[in-house]
Amino acid sequence: MKLETNGRHERRTRLTGPSWQNWLLVFVVCLNSGRGALGDDVAPAATVIAAYLEAAQQAGTSGLGRQGTERWINLLSAAAQSDDPLAGEALAIARRLANSLGAWEESARLIDRELAIHASRDIDRARLCAEAGEIRRYLSRKTRRDEDRKAAIDALKEANAILAALAPDAEFDAERRSTAILHTIWIASLESECAGVQEQIQSLATYRSAQDAYMALLESHSGAVGPLARTEFTIPKIAARMAIQALLIERYPEALRALLEIGVPSADTTSPSICIQEAANRLPVQSRRDLDGYVQCLRDWLDADRVDDQTCVVRWLLAEALSARGDNAAARALLTKLRDESLVEFDRIEPQALEKGTGGIYSLILRQLRDIQQKDGAVDEAFATNSRYLELYPHEEGLTNEAKNFALQYAIKKAAAETAIDAPKPLATVRWVLMGINAAIVAVVSWLLFRRSRTPTHPHNPTSVVATAHKH
Repeated sequence: MKLETNGRHERRTRLTGPSWQNWLLVFVVCLNSGRGALGDDVAPAATVIAAYLEAAQQAGTSGLGRQGTERWINLLSAAAQSDDPLAGEALAIARRLANSLGAWEESARLIDRELAIHASRDIDRARLCAEAGEIRRYLSRKTRRDEDRKAAIDALKEANAILAALAPDAEFDAERRSTAILHTIWIASLESECAGVQEQIQSLATYRSAQDAYMALLESHSGAVGPLARTEFTIPKIAARMAIQALLIERYPEALRALLEIGVPSADTTSPSICIQEAANRLPVQSRRDLDGYVQCLRDWLDADRVDDQTCVVRWLLAEALSARGDNAAARALLTKLRDESLVEFDRIEPQALEKGTGGIYSLILRQLRDIQQKDGAVDEAFATNSRYLELYPHEEGLTNEAKNFALQYAIKKAAAETAIDAPKPLATVRWVLMGINAAIVAVVSWLLFRRSRTPTHPHNPTSVVATAHKH
């Protein structure tokens, strides 16, 4: 209820729920043919469709509301009896209403009934199959189940098979081919989302098939036509999807080929560097099994010299991969170069990070470089890099506190080292004293030995010689 005030007068306006006219129309539907009111049977599809169209017209732009829409889905679905000539139309209206609510499970059930009614393999069934594929594609995003993804793939493949088997029609040939290519792109996307490894690998071949068919279409037409034109799909966009998928499943030769096919980034094309970043975000370097292949792919891409405004990020990803592989010398050299030459590039990509001092990729470069320098024993260089980090990013909360602690520990260790140099060394003093005592002892012993060697010796006892002299 909403209260509207105009001077002294107040009136209450009901904003939600069906109006009394809609309820009346539902009642009329139930009473039609004299059977539905008591619940034994349902009204014919024609009556329910007419009542629905009248209710929708009365609702106007405000719509029927969720409860009203659900009610009409049930009525139309019940009226779609297999022997009713308008059953398909009733189901189609109910399906569109379910789609508008995002009720994909109900939409899938309804379109299965439509397909059961329309068994002829004609253009209308191809359209129904395509719709079934799209509905289950949306449903799979909700349920995350491979069962729904594979059901969508099967429906889209059937749609393409019917289109390929139809009699040639020059007027609609380009439209049909464009539709089939779009279906193929959807199939590849669904395969890439499956949990099974085989489906993920197959997605690359499916994307390649869509590309080849698109190139053949462009050879016979001046530009994109049909659904491809309306969805603004291009061959470089397909290559971008393929590059991301190849990087995620670590098929690096295919990834490099697709990256090179993207070409020069334009306003409607994702740049190769952004594709590499997206894959790196979804599969971090720590989770990659083939680090050597990843490093080589990034190096080959950089060596191809297809520079765009985010190539600096790819260089950082390469340094990160080199460090994860244990090649600290190469990582340190690359990080040092990025530190010295790429601040302006990163500032263009992440202007708020530097402006607010809250970090970004350039701050990660400084921190990673500092850690490698410290491991290598270049403590003074690590301190200088850490100081630059604190100067540029003083507001990065926990990371800044860690950098401040690093600076404090460095200062404590340096002060202790300087004090140790200036202070006398007790052990050294004792060593010198002992060496002096030893030298003195050696000198005394040497002097005594020298004196003894200078004193004359006699063969007989001196005392007896003196006694003999006195006797004489």
